[in-house]
Amino acid sequence: DTDISHLGPCNRTPIHYLAERPELNDFITIIEKHNKIDTDRLFTALDQQDGAGWTPLHLAADFQQPEDFIALINRAPQQALENYLVTPDEIGWTALHDSARYGPRDVFITLVNRASQPALNQALILPTQNCWTALHLAARYCSEDAFFALINRASQQPVDNALCEPNDAGWTLLHLVARYQTPKAFEALIAKVSKEKLGDALTLTSQNGKTPLFIAEEKESSDMVFSLFKKIENRETLSTLLCQAPDSANQR
Repeated sequence: DTDISHLGPCNRTPIHYLAERPELNDFITIIEKHNKIDTDRLFTALDQQDGAGWTPLHLAADFQQPEDFIALINRAPQQALENYLVTPDEIGWTALHDSARYGPRDVFITLVNRASQPALNQALILPTQNCWTALHLAARYCSEDAFFALINRASQQPVDNALCEPNDAGWTLLHLVARYQTPKAFEALIAKVSKEKLGDALTLTSQNGKTPLFIAEEKESSDMVFSLFKKIENRETLSTLLCQAPDSANQR
């Protein structure tokens, strides 16, 4: 019967202490109980930042087993979950950045599926200090099915934005998917974005002078190259691409 939203030392609630102790088997039981009888207090507790800026959700992500953290995500009040997703730390990382980079896969997919469309879109456009969005990180580090889950749920606008936005190495979302994802994931991305943005993105070069098309050719992925040429209708863009790709070869 303890007030789970009661603030103790360092702005910590009882849920903060439970979240960082995975050996306590009653953590999810307590969350379930308060989710049924007192959603307001549960929201207050899960949304409360301690003196270091950590909420119980942040602590649970680090200390709880993945299956228990997923259980928490599925039971958390929607607003507390979405605040967790879109609130960056001091270097610009949100929970979605962290999950895209470090996983586990099931946690990432659960976060993507539980977020509302506005919250997910907001989380996807936030860059870290190194100019990586969660989309960039997912393209680089996620499995094919996790990347599919993200692309299928994302709206076109944040994906269009990331398509032409370079990270600190000059790699756009299209560069990263061409280099690190499968042809099917590449095709899913191409199907999501607008033709105009795709045309712009295809002409951009990374810091070592490579276009996304050249990276796809370098991987010897004819499926990726075919997907690009199916989507692009602008002959001027195609001519530019064909001229750029050989130039990049000199900068490997």
